[in-house]
Amino acid sequence: MLEALGREARTEFASEMLALEPGAHLCIVYERDPAEHMAALLPLFRQGLDAGEHCIYLADDLSIHELRSALTESGIDVDKATSSGALSLWTGEQWRQPGDLDAASKASQLPDLITESQANGFKGLRLAVEMSCA
Repeated sequence: MLEALGREARTEFASEMLALEPGAHLCIVYERDPAEHMAALLPLFRQGLDAGEHCIYLADDLSIHELRSALTESGIDVDKATSSGALSLWTGEQWRQPGDLDAASKASQLPDLITESQANGFKGLRLAVEMSCA
């Protein structure tokens, strides 16, 4: 989807994403390849890391290895960011709750993640979740 867009359209889309206000929520729908959304997410994560925020990516369709590679290719020092705690790469298995999905229970985890990020000295939290794990 994003890869099908021309370079100019991808640049415009990335600029719009980088202008999102704190607390904003965005949903990106991709059809075939989970890498389609990386062109949009990589600038957001780089911006968050540069701003001193905690960035969490929950991979389910992508492997952690694929995700690390994409982040590295975009210029993010993944080893440094993960060792400092600024970047967390989780699998769907690490995020999934036992039994059926309980959306209210999952949503209640977000304030805890925000509080934990702030307690660890981060200025904010960016969370990207591949919803196939749901």
